[in-house]
Amino acid sequence: MNDLMIPSMAEVPSYILDATLARQANDDAAAGISTGMPPRLKLSGKQFTLVDANGDETAFPAGKMVIGPDDNAYLPMVILRAIKPLQKAWYVGAYNAEEGKSPDCFSTDSVRPDPSSPAPQSELCANCPQNAFGSGTDQAGNATKGKACKDTKTLAIFIPGSRKVETDPKAYMFKIPADSLKNFAMYVKSLSAAGIPLGTAKTLVTFDQTVTHPKVIFKFGGFLPQDTLPKLAEIAALPEVEDIIAGMSSAPALPAPPVYATPPQEYQGQVNTAAEAELKAKAEAEAQAAAEKEAAIAKTRAEAAAKSAATKAAKKAEKEAAEAAAKLAAAQTPELLDDLDLGGTSAAPATAGPVHAGGLEPSDDQLIRDLGL
Repeated sequence: MNDLMIPSMAEVPSYILDATLARQANDDAAAGISTGMPPRLKLSGKQFTLVDANGDETAFPAGKMVIGPDDNAYLPMVILRAIKPLQKAWYVGAYNAEEGKSPDCFSTDSVRPDPSSPAPQSELCANCPQNAFGSGTDQAGNATKGKACKDTKTLAIFIPGSRKVETDPKAYMFKIPADSLKNFAMYVKSLSAAGIPLGTAKTLVTFDQTVTHPKVIFKFGGFLPQDTLPKLAEIAALPEVEDIIAGMSSAPALPAPPVYATPPQEYQGQVNTAAEAELKAKAEAEAQAAAEKEAAIAKTRAEAAAKSAATKAAKKAEKEAAEAAAKLAAAQTPELLDDLDLGGTSAAPATAGPVHAGGLEPSDDQLIRDLGL
């Protein structure tokens, strides 16, 4: 072994080999020192280009592309890791990917501008006018409905067929452009619905031929062979992958997916068990919700019935009270006779004669006497 060359992991003695400890022990020594941009996959127009750490570019060979059922050429990849928050980048002028210009303001966590941003536009991304819809412009300077500050999603990927020699990168950084994020999210959502971890599938990427700018589409390319999973687990834990994840995010790096070290059959069992548990929990939650809803309905009905019964009882009691009062009043009032004149004048005695203004009509004899005749 050449003592002047750092050996590969396979050549390191077992008592020394400890990747985790090496990172912990060596990070402080290299802290604050940039080693440059990590190897990355670049979208050059409608061409996939590999860029190494020195900035040297190589077009991905057309012969290693995969032809899909739609006759489009797809670049195959395996997504090893992902940075959870979106990254943001804003440029003073029109951005040209070919120039490789650094952004004037950027954020690695979508919360606030990175301290090294040359021209930060706001203290917080949420309040930034460049982050508002309608602030964007196209290459010609025309206003668009989009945002001037562009969102991207950063992945660490493995590209089969990309290595020619041992020193070539094992992993590349891939930034999904803003208008391709929805396509990526739909792809990941479909995998999740099918119970397929992202790192166990071959992902195929091609350009959307309906637009002129580099917008990409993601497709499922099949399951990875079982014997490739442990090797991919090793690559996912390499320092170069950690550099992509930790170097592009101020948030803690996500751990390497443990699924790679697990054979698909066993993992599928875990997925099935987890899925069954999830379905059971969901069914129990739905049953509980239904029971609570039914109980609430029953309670409402009972309260309505009780209220109705109380109303009926009150009306019945009121009616009975009115009837009792009427009976009592009737018992205390004399019965009215049909021959009783209620006009205020009493009936004349049966023996009386015609009634005159002065009283009874006098007889003729009495009248003669009264007149002295």
